[in-house]
Amino acid sequence: MTETARIAHMVGAMVLGLGLFAVWVFDLVGRRAASLDTIAAAAKRVALLYDAVVVPGALLIMASGGWTIVTIHGSSFLEIPWLAGMVILFSLEFVEGNTITRLFFLRLRRTTAAAAADPHGQMPDVQRSFLPSFTHFLDIPVFVLIMSLGIFKPTEWSVLILGCVLAVAVALAQTIYFIPRLNGQDGH
Repeated sequence: MTETARIAHMVGAMVLGLGLFAVWVFDLVGRRAASLDTIAAAAKRVALLYDAVVVPGALLIMASGGWTIVTIHGSSFLEIPWLAGMVILFSLEFVEGNTITRLFFLRLRRTTAAAAADPHGQMPDVQRSFLPSFTHFLDIPVFVLIMSLGIFKPTEWSVLILGCVLAVAVALAQTIYFIPRLNGQDGH
């Protein structure tokens, strides 16, 4: 691997990771907010972060990583558990992030902006949608798993499977337990 490719991987991973973390933080700000204006501002920031930080970071990783995999491994990368896991998880997250999660935040931005513009506007119950919330909260655990696969390079498929189970468990815990309690939506 060339030094240029290493730098591109590193920059792409840092940009993507920081973007995902910033999206997560602004989403929490929006979920905890009491006013429609604050929720709308947080949703706008999330959409901006996706477009300006997360997607460019992902595209940089896709280009540099894809080129490296093709030139070094060709199609044999599917026989290497850690590398195949990175490619499969990255591909799934890229598609999911640019469909379910991104569309959710765009819809949230539109509905909160419309509700904030109406003097009697009330916040639609968009933030409680299970699937978009779950896929959004899956982003960081899967990112950590992908980075861990690249760092530790496990040779057993069981490590990849265990990592996926843990990532899903963390996302489910956030979606079902942690976030509703944080927002006071647990009925207590």
